[in-house]
Amino acid sequence: MRLDPLRLRHRPALLLVVSLLACGEASYDLVISGGLVVDGTGARAVAEDVAIRGDRIVARGRLAGAPAVRTLDAAGRVVAPGFVDLLGHSALDLLVDPRAESKIRQGITTEINGEGRSVAPQNARTRREHAQFAETHGIAVDWSDLDGYLRRLTERGSALNVGSYVGATQLRKVVIGRDDRPASAAELVRMRRLVTEAMAQGAFGLSSALVYAPGSYASTDELAVLAGEAAAHGGLYATHLRGEGPRIFGALAEAFEIARRAATAVEIFHLKAAGPEMRGRMGEIAAEIEAARASGLDVSADVYPYTAAYTSLSATLPPWVHDGGGVALLDRLRDAATRARILAEIERPGEDWENFYRLAGGAGGIQIAAVGSPKLRPYRGLRLSEVAGRWKLGPREALLELLLADRASTGALYFVSHEEDVEHALALPWVHVATDAAARSEGPLYESSLHPRAYGSYPRVLGRYVRERSVLALEEAVRKMTSAPARRVDLRERGELRVGYYADVVVFDPERVGDLATYEEPTHYSTGIEDVVVNGELVLADGHMTGAHPGRALRGPGWKPGGDEGAVGNPASAPPRCDNDAVPGGRPLWVVVAHPEDATLGFAGPIFEARRAGRPVRVVVLTDGADDCDACDLWKRGDVASAEERERGCTARELAVFGHLRRREALAALELLGVPEGDVTFLGHTAGTLRDAWADPAGTPRQPACLRERSGRARAEPASGERLLRRLGALVDGIEDDALLLTSHPYDADPDHGATYELVRTAKAGAHQGREVYLAVLRDNRDAPCLYPNPAAARCERPSGAELAASPGLLAELRNRRHAPDTWWAAPSDVDYGTPLYFCLADELYREPDALKRRAIERLETHIGLRQRRGQPLPPSLRGWADFSGRLLGFVHRNELLYRDRGRFLRGGSRAAAEAR
Repeated sequence: MRLDPLRLRHRPALLLVVSLLACGEASYDLVISGGLVVDGTGARAVAEDVAIRGDRIVARGRLAGAPAVRTLDAAGRVVAPGFVDLLGHSALDLLVDPRAESKIRQGITTEINGEGRSVAPQNARTRREHAQFAETHGIAVDWSDLDGYLRRLTERGSALNVGSYVGATQLRKVVIGRDDRPASAAELVRMRRLVTEAMAQGAFGLSSALVYAPGSYASTDELAVLAGEAAAHGGLYATHLRGEGPRIFGALAEAFEIARRAATAVEIFHLKAAGPEMRGRMGEIAAEIEAARASGLDVSADVYPYTAAYTSLSATLPPWVHDGGGVALLDRLRDAATRARILAEIERPGEDWENFYRLAGGAGGIQIAAVGSPKLRPYRGLRLSEVAGRWKLGPREALLELLLADRASTGALYFVSHEEDVEHALALPWVHVATDAAARSEGPLYESSLHPRAYGSYPRVLGRYVRERSVLALEEAVRKMTSAPARRVDLRERGELRVGYYADVVVFDPERVGDLATYEEPTHYSTGIEDVVVNGELVLADGHMTGAHPGRALRGPGWKPGGDEGAVGNPASAPPRCDNDAVPGGRPLWVVVAHPEDATLGFAGPIFEARRAGRPVRVVVLTDGADDCDACDLWKRGDVASAEERERGCTARELAVFGHLRRREALAALELLGVPEGDVTFLGHTAGTLRDAWADPAGTPRQPACLRERSGRARAEPASGERLLRRLGALVDGIEDDALLLTSHPYDADPDHGATYELVRTAKAGAHQGREVYLAVLRDNRDAPCLYPNPAAARCERPSGAELAASPGLLAELRNRRHAPDTWWAAPSDVDYGTPLYFCLADELYREPDALKRRAIERLETHIGLRQRRGQPLPPSLRGWADFSGRLLGFVHRNELLYRDRGRFLRGGSRAAAEAR
């Protein structure tokens, strides 16, 4: 492509005068002079200079002779905004190597990460997927949210600006795992809350990858709900469609449906017409999208300029084979009957899944690009058909054998597209350019790049499709790489060479720019791009990397800033204001309690903090017939019943119904804390009390005291204490070795708490040995030095020993022997509580889950209303935000005292319990 000399003579005089007046006598840090400016808007190129001060463009015009610290001569070259990659995969790799040379040498200065999978949120389960990578490269994947990752990136430094979507696949892996099933209502609530958190921390929208498990297990309904959550915070929905071959038209219809229901914009990742049957049909695909745009939907797409795709070789398998993760997949490949079914389904067209094997035209269209096992390295670069020939197997059998030999870690190129369709897509005005690849530099990750798109996408567009084939004009190509993608994700003050915008600039030779990477040798850097500026600093100068890492962590439109942009942060996810020492972090948490409300009363803080940190939490509730009596009194009468009212009793049906309601309310509260229903287990004793189950497991339990209908026999099965112990023992067996176990303190005013403590100890001898066990005292609100709301206190202060000793609440009552020692659980006079560990609820709990506060207020108002209608006075326990008994959601103004269990608390108990121990 030749420079047009006419373009060098024209420029509106007004802009020139304004630019010169703006600069005055000021010195610039960098002036790029003598080049042809293509500003990113699609406007015609002009001959101008560009001046930079700090991280901003401060002037454009004829700036020859202007004082500057450094001048870059761009004569004969194009000066353009830094290119914006709407789909990269560099998030973790940049923590290993921040240079990002393969992208910088393409002119890319900004990358948005996360195709279905995203760098956040994380929990223990998802971190295990990165364990080998992290160990190999000496990094730690120890954050739980996007803010945590962006902080780490800022500390490490990067040559690129980096932002992220929140991935729908990632949400599923964190909340559900890899199971092929719909999300429950509780799980969907958790995922929605994670989307809200990610958007507030700077995610650019929700992304999905609907041909890969477990992302493919998500329904349209689920995606519409999550996309709507992102849209409410200004984010778009970006998707790898559920089909890119013959199924693409149905997949487009799904994307449009999600857009309508979520009221959101849609970006279609790496648009293509894949498979032999789709050759030449990009026009039909474009017509579908343009019809949707004409109907009012905001739909766009991006492409990489190659005919081959890249993904795992296991993507050739039907989705059901991936259910449960990699170990389950390999087991299915080893099973003869299942293997036969897989082979048959690979051969057939994928009517309800994306059959990559057929899209590539069979084994001849699949090239082995990456292997995990060193023994398989000789097969890199071979087509699958060639591997089958060497092994003397059929091509599909060779596919399965290769997956088994490489433990399903093989990567492959799939030649699924056609050149005419690539060109058609590139020419569409609503299509952007993206790499769909991670950044690479010479070093530990250099050879792990397996597709030339990682090294050549943007120069290939400029060289092949602008200069050689004239598919695009230069200005239009630059617009597709700069302002159009920046506007698509609402990336502000980037993507254009405009005064006041961030100084991301690329300087390239239009006659030499081009890609050198090939499918056979994909790690060759591109040519023709010699100078790149990121946030005002040269990262590539005269063809050489400078070692500068001025890239920024970028935030999307929903970000709630907690400071300036350079300091990544968000008050909603800031560390707790309280200095908690109660429960060590980083390990699974098991909570075993006596009553449904105890989990959200005694352990609300630890549970919330553990879930916020991405740690798995299991809750086990040991409930009994006395609980159902309490529930019946609560729901029928609105408060603790009087003795006369209790005499009226409850029917068996009422006990069942109201007990169910009580458990459902506890589940709802735990869900708001982040614990899904599937991680909560109720082990019911069905009648009597937990003390009965502990003291005499083989005995027949008594009927609930409030039961109106006396049948002369127990409502529960005989020996239900033994059954309870068996079930509890099975659960205890499943507790991870490194888990923390929390249960109730045996002396905190409820004998069932002591029974729970002993039942846990009895269920498996020595179960707590080598494991840290913590005990909670469920205290009266008067013990709490940090009430909510607490406008007078800047933070929650840890109480002193003297304050604890003088506490007017439960601890003092126990120490004063207010509770008569007439049962085995009563505290002996010389009880030693040990050193208390303080847990002050995080500030986030006070401000973020407003639903918790609303729920507490609703319960409070309900019980106040019931008492007022009955002409009863309001008891003191109705003060504040808590409900009538300070239960369930009253924790919003509560602190916790916990003690480490040293197995020395209980003294006495029944002979049967002693023998069981």
